[in-house]
Amino acid sequence: TKRHLGPAWPAGRTLKERVGSCRDLAMLMIEACRCVGLPARFVSGYHLVEPRPEHYDLHAWAEIYLPGAGWRGFDPSGRGAIDDRYITLATSSKPHLTAAVNGSFSGATKVMSDLGWSIEAEVLD
Repeated sequence: TKRHLGPAWPAGRTLKERVGSCRDLAMLMIEACRCVGLPARFVSGYHLVEPRPEHYDLHAWAEIYLPGAGWRGFDPSGRGAIDDRYITLATSSKPHLTAAVNGSFSGATKVMSDLGWSIEAEVLD
């Protein structure tokens, strides 16, 4: 399910709710892997889907360290193994450290701020 605000839920909440965003499902997979002794980390980036949407939202998935194979990406939100249509922006053992934009402001209360961004991606043959 899409959920644009708030941090990734802990694995227990995702299990209890029986639904979650891509970042919630990534955390569930990470915690499950860690429980069986596999190192795992959170990944934030973009998935270039077809058909191309009007605008891309951030996406999250997991990377698992497999002995002999290294770090391998998996998308627990139903897309499986990571391929060349995924663009990694940040990875960390802590999901809050992968936020694309993070910060704070101290100053006059009437000061307004606005952030605009766009992403363009082209899949090459």
